[in-house]
Amino acid sequence: MKLQWLGWSTFRLDVPGGPTLLLDPCVSALLDDRHARLKDLDGADAILLTHGHHEHIKDLAEVVKHVGPVPILAPTQVREYLIAYRDIPRDRFVTALPGESARIAGVTVRSWAFPHLPKHDVKGKLGNLKRDNPLGAPWLLVRHGPRIVRSWFAIKRQPEFGPFLAYDMDVAGRRVFFTCEAFTELLESETVRSWRRAAGPVDLAVVGVESGQEHAAGRLTEELGAGRSVSCAVHATFERFYGKPAVDGESWRGGRADRAVWSVGDSLDLG
Repeated sequence: MKLQWLGWSTFRLDVPGGPTLLLDPCVSALLDDRHARLKDLDGADAILLTHGHHEHIKDLAEVVKHVGPVPILAPTQVREYLIAYRDIPRDRFVTALPGESARIAGVTVRSWAFPHLPKHDVKGKLGNLKRDNPLGAPWLLVRHGPRIVRSWFAIKRQPEFGPFLAYDMDVAGRRVFFTCEAFTELLESETVRSWRRAAGPVDLAVVGVESGQEHAAGRLTEELGAGRSVSCAVHATFERFYGKPAVDGESWRGGRADRAVWSVGDSLDLG
């Protein structure tokens, strides 16, 4: 079983003799960061969407056209948005409900809801740039202006405010816990411990880590009790855009051999 980070929010899980799952596939550029290509998605058997943020769902119509009529697991708000605005047929969807399990492509997937750090409207985004990145912001806005404007107009209609789901999958006798959003100080330890009690030991955890939240993410990863864990700085481009420091992955890892800090393109074979 192989898990690979393809860029931005996109992960691919290949199970020998079983399904290939795509998680939050994004295949077009957001600023300059590396992203998945359509050919990276070949052979997919199902798509799993964790929430409705722009960089997680904006390419779904193109992805669906490429991979064919595979089922899509998505929260209710994301499902309704994609049906209404991206013309994806309703019968393609399996609904992900917080605290419940669903079957997709022969895989049992549990959905856990957790809090997200505050979002900002367009005015708030511009205010953050002025406050935190006053020198770099003008150049970024000039260089990427048309793309940023198109994104902000699209965001107005998208289900930006949750729920935000982690997916807990039983795959080929292994338990894989996945969240491409970040473990932050808003998530309570007892909540994570309840996930562990409900589903048993985690073989592999994929954990999003944000700038300034490395300690909280490390503590919460410990509560999850995974045999192996990898961290991904999935919002690195946004953090650079807003003038935040880079994620200190080693702070999250804490010198532990069972934890790895990933860069885009990294992968792991669970055997």
